[in-house]
Amino acid sequence: MRKLYVYRTAIGSFYITEEEGKFFPMFNGLRFGSYDTPEAVAAALAEGLNLQISGVREVSSLAIPSDLRDWSKLGYKLQNIRDLLSPATRANLTHRYPALPGCGRNDSDPEPRQFSN
Repeated sequence: MRKLYVYRTAIGSFYITEEEGKFFPMFNGLRFGSYDTPEAVAAALAEGLNLQISGVREVSSLAIPSDLRDWSKLGYKLQNIRDLLSPATRANLTHRYPALPGCGRNDSDPEPRQFSN
């Protein structure tokens, strides 16, 4: 099983995982359902996949996005610590600390850097 995407919420992180060509939503180490694409997993979570999570009346109330561009893609290397943060957390940090390097950019991809010898 590989974790491909993560979306952080107030109650914890939701993952989209892959195993043997199928995709699964995962929360607290438990997988729920099986889907043909990661986009289908994100859409199911955004629409309020029928899960019983302690302290949550409806999963749809967590505002999990259906667009994978709003999820953090996991890989072998993290390009930037901001890749781990949810869009809401990134926006909050940008608002609170506008002087931080990289705050104020809308995307989470770092700008390419030029190095000279």
